[in-house]
Amino acid sequence: MKVIKTNWINFLGVFITVLLYVVIGNLSEAVSIGGLLLMALLLIFLYGIIFWIGLFAALITLDLILIRENQRHLLRNLLIEWFIISIPFMYWTAIYEEYIFLPAILSLLVTQILRKQLIVSVCKSSS
Repeated sequence: MKVIKTNWINFLGVFITVLLYVVIGNLSEAVSIGGLLLMALLLIFLYGIIFWIGLFAALITLDLILIRENQRHLLRNLLIEWFIISIPFMYWTAIYEEYIFLPAILSLLVTQILRKQLIVSVCKSSS
């Protein structure tokens, strides 16, 4: 269960990356910064609700299957988890030309690598 709690880094990393993507992508529009941030938040939470539900469910399910408390081949399992989770989002990017998923996929990869150190430290502290 402690391994699942380390998913906060994935959620935070993907959220910040997607938020920055939306804000930077819409800077050219004549909207105030507050309006731009509000628009980005609404886009992320309302339009992207399927993305967030899928991400949460997939991370928790794959953590239970692949990782649990097992430290053996941890980085490999995290990369497998990233690849499995990224497949539908890569598909949506290709088919629907929704490029917002690309930074999310890359951010998830980076946070999975960073998450390895979190998992190791959480498991050491519980021992």
